Amino acid sequence: MILRPPQNQTVLENSEVRLTCEGQAEPKNLTYKWYKDGLPVSKSGSLGTRTSIMSDGTLVINLVTSEDNGRYTCEITNGIGRPIQASAYINVECKFVYIFPFPVTCSPYNFSTLDEARVVFTPSPQYIPRGLKGVIRCEVDANPPVNYITWIKDNRIFNTFEKEGVSALKNGSILIDYVTDAHAGDYQCHPFNKRGSSGPSPIIVVQIRDPPTLMTRPDTEYVRNIGSSVSFTCMAVGNPKPDISWRRVIKDTNYTFLTVVLILVLLSRSTERNCPSGGQSSREER
Repeated sequence: MILRPPQNQTVLENSEVRLTCEGQAEPKNLTYKWYKDGLPVSKSGSLGTRTSIMSDGTLVINLVTSEDNGRYTCEITNGIGRPIQASAYINVECKFVYIFPFPVTCSPYNFSTLDEARVVFTPSPQYIPRGLKGVIRCEVDANPPVNYITWIKDNRIFNTFEKEGVSALKNGSILIDYVTDAHAGDYQCHPFNKRGSSGPSPIIVVQIRDPPTLMTRPDTEYVRNIGSSVSFTCMAVGNPKPDISWRRVIKDTNYTFLTVVLILVLLSRSTERNCPSGGQSSREER
C-alpha cells in the first residue's frame, strides 16, 4: 500500500520540487519508479538529468521549468503481485522579474516567454457559414492559465455569456450555434490571467458566407445497355461560388461481362460517381 501518495503542487520556475511516494509491503524490498505523462522521467528530455529518487520513493526535481508541467505517477512493487500506483500534477509558474525598463520572466535572458495571458493565433478575415455552426478563432496561451477572455464586437462589449446561441471554447475561441448576418463584424479578444494580459488581439474581420447547397443531384441508379452512354447532372450554389469535383467509387459486384443490362454508370462494371459539391451544372458522359 502507499502510505504517503504524491500531492498536486503549484511551484515557481527554477525551484526544487519533492513528490512523496512512501510505500509499505511484505517483503519490504520495494522498488520505486516514476513516470511523467506515461513516460519514465529518465526518458523525458532534460527532466531526466534534473531528477533523483530517494530511498523512501520521493522524487526530487531540481530547477523546474515550464516544460515540467504534467502528470507524475509513482509505481511501487516488491516483485510480488501487481505494482501499485499513485499520481499527482505539477503546475509550474514563472517568477516575475523586473529588469528596468522591461518586465520579464524568471530567466532574465528569455524575453520570449511572458507569463501574462496572450493571444497566439487570430486569422483575419474569418469566414463562417450562414445557417450552420461557426467558430471565431482566437487561440490564447498563459501561465498561469487564463482566467477569462473579454470580446469586443464593432467597438462594443460582446458578452459571450449573455448572447443566446454563443458559447466560449476552452482555447479562447467562440462557438456560434446558428450563424446569421448579425454575426458579421469586427471582433477583438482579450485574455487575462492572474498575472494580467499582454493586450488584445488585432481586429478579426468576420464575414458570412453561404455554404454550398445542391440544387440538382445525380440519380442514385442508372440502367444502360452495354456500349451506350450515360450522363450525370450535379448543380449547386453558394457564396463564394463552389467548385465541382467528381470521384469514382468502385463497388464489389457479381455482374459479369455477359450481363446485357448494366446497373449504374460504367460500361461493364457496377460503379457510382459522387458529387460532393458544386457551383454550376456538371455533366459527364461515357
